[in-house]
Amino acid sequence: MPPSELLATFRATLSASLVDGDAALADALATCLACHPTGREGGAAFGDETALIAEVQRIRGRVKRDPLGWVATPPAVGAALFRLLATAYPEAWRAAKVLLDPAAGSGCLLAPAPKRMQQLGWELDPVAASMARALRPALSMDETDGLRARRPPLAAGRLAVVCNPPYVPAYARASQAGAMDVAALRTLTRGWSPGRQNLAIAFIARVVRDLLAPGEVAGFIVPDALLNGTSYAPFR
Repeated sequence: MPPSELLATFRATLSASLVDGDAALADALATCLACHPTGREGGAAFGDETALIAEVQRIRGRVKRDPLGWVATPPAVGAALFRLLATAYPEAWRAAKVLLDPAAGSGCLLAPAPKRMQQLGWELDPVAASMARALRPALSMDETDGLRARRPPLAAGRLAVVCNPPYVPAYARASQAGAMDVAALRTLTRGWSPGRQNLAIAFIARVVRDLLAPGEVAGFIVPDALLNGTSYAPFR
C-alpha cells in the first residue's frame, strides 16, 4: 500500500479526536493501525513506517531533530548487522535465545531478526512504543528507559543485544518522564565520554557494562563521529 493511504488514515483518526500530548497521540496511532489493513496484518512497508514517524514528529514540532533520537532503521541494515554477528561470533549468536533492543523505537531494527529468537524491546517514547506494539506482534515491548531497565531474566540460552542508539545530546531528553538524569548518565559513561554527554555512548556503556554476561554478544549501529571523531577517542 502506498504510504499516502496509511498516512491519510492516521490524519483522519487525528481529526476525529482531540490529541493533546504524547499519550493521546499514541492512542490515536494505535486506533489508526488497528482499523487499517497494514496494522491488522502485523506489518508495514518501510515507507509507510517512515511516513508515520515523520508525521508524528511534525505534530510534535520535532521536524529538525527528535530529542529522543527516534529514527527508523532500514530492514536491510538490520539484516546486515545480524549476518555480521552470526559470522563474527557464531557460537554466541547460536546460543542466544533472546534478542534485546534497549532503544527500540518502533522496532524496525528487530523486524528482520531470526524467528528462533524471542524479541524484546525497551523504549521511552510512548508513541514509538505504541507503533511497535501495533506493527510487530512478535516483539514484546516495554515502555521504559533502556538506560535504567534491568537485564531480562532468561529461562534458557543466552542474551544478544542489538541497538541503533540515539545520537542526540543527553540534555535533549531531560524533560521526558522516566528518563535517566544527566548526573546518572555521567556515572554510567565514566571514563568513556567527552565533556558533552551523548546518548549513543550511554546506551553502549549500559549494554557492555551492565547487560551482557560472559559469552554473550552485542552489535551497534553508530555514526562515523563515534568511530573517527577526535573528541570521542576516550570512548574508543
